[in-house]
Amino acid sequence: MKPYQRITEIGHEALLYTTSDRTFKAVGEAFDRSGQNVRIHVLKYYSEQSDLAERSTPPLIGMDEISLAKGKGNYRLVMYDLTIPWRPQLFLMHESRREDEVIKLLQELPQPERMLAVAIAMWRGYKTAVQAVLPEAIVVIDAFHVIQASTKAVGDVRKDVQKSLSKEQRDALKRDKEEKTALLKWRKYQDRYERRLKQNESQTAC
Repeated sequence: MKPYQRITEIGHEALLYTTSDRTFKAVGEAFDRSGQNVRIHVLKYYSEQSDLAERSTPPLIGMDEISLAKGKGNYRLVMYDLTIPWRPQLFLMHESRREDEVIKLLQELPQPERMLAVAIAMWRGYKTAVQAVLPEAIVVIDAFHVIQASTKAVGDVRKDVQKSLSKEQRDALKRDKEEKTALLKWRKYQDRYERRLKQNESQTAC
C-alpha cells in the first residue's frame, strides 16, 4: 500500500488544506509523517483534478502565497474559494506567484464574468494581475494581512520610542504597564465574582 493511501478521507482533506499556508516539512511534522510523504499527497491530488478551464469559477477568490523555504523568497501561489467566507476551500496551488504566471492562470478561468471580488495578500503583483484580466472585479486586501502589517508597524514604533528613553523612563514605563495589567486582571476577576453572586441570588430566590 502506498503512503498516501494510509489516511482517512477527512484527514487527507485536512492535510491538503494545511499545505496552503505551511511548508511540506511543517505539515509533515503536524501529521506525523515526512515532508516527502506530504508532497506525494499534494501531487496525487492535483494530478486527479480537472483542468482549470473545466472548473466552475467562484464569485469570491482569495490569493495568497507560502514560502517553500522560509527566508529564501521562493513562493508558491495559493488560491481559495471564498464563496463561504468562514469556510474557505482550497481552489488551486501553483509553483510560482510571478505576475505573468498569475495573469496566465486568471486567463484560464472559465466564466470570468462570475468573479465579483478578489481578496489578496499585500503584494502588488496580485493587484496588477487581477486588474489586467478581471477589470470589473473588486480588489481588497485580506484583513489578516492588514492587521499583521498594522501590528508590525505599531511594534516598530514602540521599539523606536523605547530606544529613545532613558533607563529611568523605561523602568517607569514598565512599572506602569505592570500596574495596568494587574488592574485589568482584578477588574476581570471582580466582574466574574459579581456575575456568580447574582446567579446564586437568582437561584436562591427561585
